[in-house]
Amino acid sequence: MFLKIDNEARLGLTSGKLVKVPGGFYEFCFRRIPRTVCRAIEKLLDLGDIYAMGFAWKGKLFGSASILTRKGTQLVDQTVIETFIYQASVALQRRWAEQALQEAHDQLEIRVEERTRELVEANAQLHAEAVKRKRAEETLRESESKYRTIFQTTGAATVIVEEDMTISLANAEFEKLSGYSKEEIEGKKSWAEFVARDDLERMKEYHRLRRTDPDAVPKNYEFQFIDRKGSVKDIFLTVNVIPGTKKSVASLLDITERKKIQEQ
Repeated sequence: MFLKIDNEARLGLTSGKLVKVPGGFYEFCFRRIPRTVCRAIEKLLDLGDIYAMGFAWKGKLFGSASILTRKGTQLVDQTVIETFIYQASVALQRRWAEQALQEAHDQLEIRVEERTRELVEANAQLHAEAVKRKRAEETLRESESKYRTIFQTTGAATVIVEEDMTISLANAEFEKLSGYSKEEIEGKKSWAEFVARDDLERMKEYHRLRRTDPDAVPKNYEFQFIDRKGSVKDIFLTVNVIPGTKKSVASLLDITERKKIQEQ
């Protein structure tokens, strides 16, 4: 329990000396017990003067020791008593300081344990995510390798076309069909460069609509293809947008010879 005391009493208690408590037992009890009861206690115990000395640390009061004398007796060896109270005060301060240090140490250990646990959990989560990401990358590489193999070994000339009509990937059959090498085609040529003038505007419109309204354009149709030498070839085209992208994949089948036979 903490009791409020006035400045004068505080100065007396923190002086390092035993001071007489004025007002008897009533003031000693900080006026918390009725005066009539205090007088009865004084009479019952035959109380005389009351002395008090505070436990102080750096000018701050954290407790006190009191000496109650019998009526008619004098306080003797006051200096010895003051020394004893001072030593008790120092011992209490040391004990409380050690207790506070231990509490701080315990709290620090708790925080360290909590932080260590958080770091372990975070590390485990990062490790799991890294493993998951590595597996996804491996799966993606396997898929890319598989589809690239299929793309390169399919029997038809095949290209991947970007939204801006640039050919970003061409297989060996398209090299044969066009007369250009992959290095000359990929990222450098537009598919429009291989289309005859009469088919060009129609196919450009197909290209645009295929990315906004895929059902509005055919996936298969014929057009005339111009190769490196300027030769015109009849082509049956199959084209579609790659899901989740703006790219399209186109497969070109040379039907020139078949059409010549049909026309004969």
